[in-house]
Amino acid sequence: MNKCLEIKNLNKYFDKNLIIDNVSFALDEGEILAILGPSGCGKSTILNIISGLEKDYDGIIYLKNNPNISYMFQEDALLNHLNVYKNASLGLILNHTRTISSFKEIDNMLKEYKLINYKDKNINSLSGGMKKRLSLIRALATNPTLLLLDEPFSALDFYSRIRVSDDVLKKIRTKKISTIIITHDIEEAIYFADRIIILTKKPAKIKKVIDVNIDKKLKIMDKRKTEEFNQLLDDIWSVLDE
Repeated sequence: MNKCLEIKNLNKYFDKNLIIDNVSFALDEGEILAILGPSGCGKSTILNIISGLEKDYDGIIYLKNNPNISYMFQEDALLNHLNVYKNASLGLILNHTRTISSFKEIDNMLKEYKLINYKDKNINSLSGGMKKRLSLIRALATNPTLLLLDEPFSALDFYSRIRVSDDVLKKIRTKKISTIIITHDIEEAIYFADRIIILTKKPAKIKKVIDVNIDKKLKIMDKRKTEEFNQLLDDIWSVLDE
């Protein structure tokens, strides 16, 4: 597989305290990688470094072919003074990449995620799950080649979380978008990822890397019923509990 991202010997300090300790890994093109670890261990900081939001670090970050990066934060980061359609289009406007086809794609995604009837409404009229779908549309509208997801579904109830996660996975798989998802939820890591990196407590080191061999075509609730899912759940828990 061709690598779209390589991180070598990454170290990060905050106020002279080591937060990330010699972390190295790579991401293949079209792969979904989950980074799993306890809260506050430095997972989000790794995404901030990859995205370029955080520039003060030691180590090497190699991004192949200057990828188009889209970052979906834990918080919705939607703008209250803009309607649903303008929020969905914001990435295109900021990147100066507005085209007729790109706006047609936004319309298609609004229809697919059942938001088209809210197109001209304020985002305060949306439920939590609908806001997550809108955030996803905005993230995908720019046709990213690298998608960064920072615990994007943690605020949702179980039912909404499963439905939105299925939507996200379908879109990522269809478009073959290289993706990193940050989570502290073991089950979420298993049903999302092709591979899982488990981090230690702060300062974060890589404790173990686990491959996920579950049929990618299955929906999340079907994945949860498989023997492979339950075995991975036990294996990962044993690593975290060491």
